[in-house]
Amino acid sequence: VQALAPSASLHSDLLFTLTYDDATTNDALFEEHRRWARRYAGEGKSIPAKRWARGRAGGKLRIGYLSADLRDHPVARSLIGLIEAHDRDRFDVLLYPELTAQDDVTERFRALADLWRPTQGVSDAALAELIRQDGVDVLVFVAPHTGANRVSVAGPGAAPVQVSLYGLSTTGITRIDAVLTDSVLHPADTSERFVEKLIRLPCLYLHEPPTELSPTSTRGNPVVFASYNNPAKHTPRVYRLWARILADTPDSRLRLKYRGVYRTPSLRRRIGNIFESNGVDSARLDFIADMEERGDHLAGLRDVDIALDPFPFNGCNTTFEALWMGVPVVTLAGDRLLSRMSASFLSQIGLSDLIAHDDDSYVAVAKALAADKARRVALRSQLRDRVIASRLCDPASYAREIEGAYIELWRDKFGVDGP
Repeated sequence: VQALAPSASLHSDLLFTLTYDDATTNDALFEEHRRWARRYAGEGKSIPAKRWARGRAGGKLRIGYLSADLRDHPVARSLIGLIEAHDRDRFDVLLYPELTAQDDVTERFRALADLWRPTQGVSDAALAELIRQDGVDVLVFVAPHTGANRVSVAGPGAAPVQVSLYGLSTTGITRIDAVLTDSVLHPADTSERFVEKLIRLPCLYLHEPPTELSPTSTRGNPVVFASYNNPAKHTPRVYRLWARILADTPDSRLRLKYRGVYRTPSLRRRIGNIFESNGVDSARLDFIADMEERGDHLAGLRDVDIALDPFPFNGCNTTFEALWMGVPVVTLAGDRLLSRMSASFLSQIGLSDLIAHDDDSYVAVAKALAADKARRVALRSQLRDRVIASRLCDPASYAREIEGAYIELWRDKFGVDGP
């Protein structure tokens, strides 16, 4: 379809799809993002000098957030704490929502905005001009190249400093100055390629804790493994390793749930056949087909002993929810951000030993944890307190760190801390 009727949104969808594929190399992913930028973001074309709006009282930096996820959405659960914790004596917060849906979370964001300017139906060029007229100093593209997010607005040069937050990879756009990350997602020797500057925070992720439910004590045998992730993340390699874990953990079961997708008989049969071909009886798989409210979804984690993280596209919100409910997560860290998200979480709460770095160690870590009931009992009672005490649930510190990044970028470009 992209070849016959090319569009920026379809090409972004292609970029998003490639991130699920463990055969896609970092170089290939980078080059495809650059191809998108050259085609849809005016790469290689000069743009006229812009007259940025200035002269505001108090010299505050005006931070704009452009997002299609200001609603009940995993991205919003990370972003809302930052918006609430911004220092309003030093920063104005302007929100630019692409409103594909609205709910109570949308209203929370709206109430926090110094300026609320919906963007649907506004062309990229017109929106860039509106953002310039609003005097935005730092424009933050939230989760670019996902959903209906408007990263192509970066091409016309909408703000003097432009930043990517919660992106899946490089945006490919040289007019975006920086990507926010952390040192677990992108260690010093990372092979993932970016056109933007990498700014490493102490932790990239912030999550608003659910209010529902407390964890319960660890179950008895058999051990229940689970993945509540999108099955699009379950590559053949993932299933092979999960089959090895089940085969070496007698009587264990694997629970699979993601919204209502497992209602589909053909999907259940396909997955069952993969496990059968790897020597595991498909009767050991539990498919949860129901669509549930979040409280019921979290309650289901009380019956899970160990969460198995997919790769190369790890869980993010699902990892946080598991840890919040006292369920340890075993992850296999790869060579790009998307394959190191759970590693970032686990590092923050002192569980780096649950981070594997190759197939055999992934299986070994899961098997060892399954065999160590005493440790699982301890983790069930400790994990929530560890999460609460970590940077994952510290919006005030998180906001100060991100504000420092914005000031650093402004200083690098203009030689001063603010306008």
